[in-house]
Parts: sequence; structure tokens; C-alpha cells
Amino acid sequence: MDSIRNNILQDLAVQVASRLQAKRYCNCSLLGSDFGEIMFLYYYSRIDRRYEAVADGLLDKVFMSR
Repeated sequence: MDSIRNNILQDLAVQVASRLQAKRYCNCSLLGSDFGEIMFLYYYSRIDRRYEAVADGLLDKVFMSR
């Protein structure tokens, strides 16, 4: 069961990161937008450290688009 959950979380992280990286600008509202998904990537980086750098870059994109 844990491996299935880990696979689902990994697939979700890959999809979220890919979608946000493809966007030119990121929305900075917390709920139902890009910032909430970036927070998910930070949380997921506790499992897979590579996503911390991805989330850092996306957070920069949020603040650069303001």
C-alpha cells in the first residue's frame, strides 16, 4: 500500500512541477492556484529532495511575475 501511495505522490509531483515550469507566470494566491501547488512540492521534497530546488525556482517565478 505504501509503494502505491508513493507512486501516486511521485506522479503528482512530476505533473505539478511540469505544468508550473511550463507556465510563464505563476499565480500567487494560496488556495486553488499555483502557490498552493508550490507548497505541495516543498512538502513532497521531504520525501524526494530534488523537488526543493524545483519549488525554489517556481517560488522565484511567483515573485518575479508580481
